[in-house]
Amino acid sequence: MNKTICEECGGKTIHKEIEYVFLGENLGKFPAEVCTACGEQVFEEEVTKQISQIAKKRKFVYPNRMVKESLLN
Repeated sequence: MNKTICEECGGKTIHKEIEYVFLGENLGKFPAEVCTACGEQVFEEEVTKQISQIAKKRKFVYPNRMVKESLLN
């Protein structure tokens, strides 16, 4: 990926490993391009697939957005 300009604000991006937290649960550390100005985080497609697989294993469900099953009850 190695983009150097943020598509949101035009700031500089850096490559780093970041914690991905969804609905208060840490799903792990993943590589991303992160803007030093606005904090925008961009993941490669393969990383997004990995995050989705982890979310599914932890009983998050889809369709339009992930919602924890316990929130549905």
